[in-house]
Amino acid sequence: MAVATHGDACVSCGNDATVKLWRLEAPQLGDAAAARDGIAEQQADATYEGKFAFRGVSHHFKKDLFVTAGPCVEVWDHQRSEPINQFQWGTESVQSVRFNPVRTYTAPAPLSPSRSPKRRAR
Repeated sequence: MAVATHGDACVSCGNDATVKLWRLEAPQLGDAAAARDGIAEQQADATYEGKFAFRGVSHHFKKDLFVTAGPCVEVWDHQRSEPINQFQWGTESVQSVRFNPVRTYTAPAPLSPSRSPKRRAR
């Protein structure tokens, strides 16, 4: 799970090959029962279906983008149902991915030194 830095959305992913986008609402102060009930009744704002199980997810620091890790690394836009970019490393699977807070257009992923990514055009 990853929360957007602006605090109004988060994304979750799992072995079922889906990513869910959740809109977060600030709970009313002093009303714990209402906050608890609101969380229990909340539905995902959007569901994105991938081709493989996802191992990790990270949300961009400023934009409505998120990135997923698995057999490939995919970059997604909140407004699109398919990834906007995909990167593969042969037969290796990526376990974790995070957007870089300094270079905000990159999402580093752990690599073995002998492998370089192969980008698939979409």
